[in-house]
Amino acid sequence: MKCFIPTILTAIFTVGFFSACEETLDPIPPTLSNISITAVGVNTANFSSAISKSGNQEILDHGFTVSLSDGAPVIDDKSIKRGAIDMATPTPIAITGALSNLQTATEYYLHAFVMLKSGPIFSEGAKFKTSNVQQPGIRTDGFDAVTYNSAQIRGSITAKGSYPVSEYGIVWSGTDNPTTESSSKYTLKSDVGNVPAFFSTEARGLSPNTTYHYRAYVISNGVTSYGADVSFRTSDEAQPKVQTGDAKVGTRVASLFAQITALGSSPITQYGICWSTLPNPTVASNKFVYNDAVNQVPKSYFGEALNLAPSTTYYYRAFVTMNGVTTYGDSRTFRTAIERQPTVVTGDANPRDYSAVLSGSVTAAGDAAVSQYGICWSLTANPTTSNSKLLFNGNITSFPKNFQVNATNLSDETSYNYRAYVIMNGVTTYGANRTFRTPKHIN
Repeated sequence: MKCFIPTILTAIFTVGFFSACEETLDPIPPTLSNISITAVGVNTANFSSAISKSGNQEILDHGFTVSLSDGAPVIDDKSIKRGAIDMATPTPIAITGALSNLQTATEYYLHAFVMLKSGPIFSEGAKFKTSNVQQPGIRTDGFDAVTYNSAQIRGSITAKGSYPVSEYGIVWSGTDNPTTESSSKYTLKSDVGNVPAFFSTEARGLSPNTTYHYRAYVISNGVTSYGADVSFRTSDEAQPKVQTGDAKVGTRVASLFAQITALGSSPITQYGICWSTLPNPTVASNKFVYNDAVNQVPKSYFGEALNLAPSTTYYYRAFVTMNGVTTYGDSRTFRTAIERQPTVVTGDANPRDYSAVLSGSVTAAGDAAVSQYGICWSLTANPTTSNSKLLFNGNITSFPKNFQVNATNLSDETSYNYRAYVIMNGVTTYGANRTFRTPKHIN
């Protein structure tokens, strides 16, 4: 019996040992810490969690679920997935997440998760709300240095917004609340650094004595914000001054004098003197014009009014033009002299058969050249150049100028009237009316 006891004990020990080795461990799940929201913007958010204890199960994936509703978390395409974790990784194991392109002013719900073979484990939920979009602060500032055609206008960006600035500047118009659609604007296409950021421009090409409105503006994320509407009024434009001077008058010409006594706000483009037989002549009337630059005053000038009518009253005044505006001096008058006409004498007649030799003489010159002279005749007294006539064209250079014509195709035994004439400057002067009688025709 003694020889079999050790064998039995060995068998019992062996069976007990294998039974202990085949026992399995209880699963220990990972432990997730609460989510910490570290930063929230208009359309972004940063957050974190951690696997504080990894447990004894294989982690196939980990990350965050994201949802717009406070329901049961679901791991889907919107989830943030960080992948598997080696079981040898020491704890705690940080999990970080960041979201962009979120909706503004919207609540989002988060859960951290780990994915095991048996399924997901989730942390406690957390939520955050994205902020409203903040537009940059914009202010329309003051103005100064206002002239008849310009003004210095200012604006400032007082605060940054949720998005970078893409453009800012100042717009102005003749109507209130101008927009960037206005053709008159000052633009800077850049972001700003520090705030407040001040800017200004000179609005040019304005009209005199006109009210203008302006606003500062800023564009961020496609949205345009404006400052308050501010207005200013341009001053009257300083016009040059001109005085109408004296006149030296002849029969058909007059020398007219004037003086520019003061310059205006802009360069003078034209000056001269205009005249008419009506009061207050304008540049639409007869005039002589100068286009040269006027840099110093007083500037005296003169010109000749030509082709005037004799013995006629004329009105004249000096003028000067700047920026399309014409300023006139006082209106003054002159009267042309009476034009001295040439004198002509009707000479004798020598009647013949059906004809007569008629004579005349231009005895003195007039104030201008003679254009025509001759003798006219008719059956009635005081014939004119519209009746029968014989003429000579051209000027007369020496006096007296005697001449004869042979009037033909007359009737016999008939009394005729005749006169010598002379024409100067379109005016016809006649000699005395005389008569002759043709003789009876004898076969």
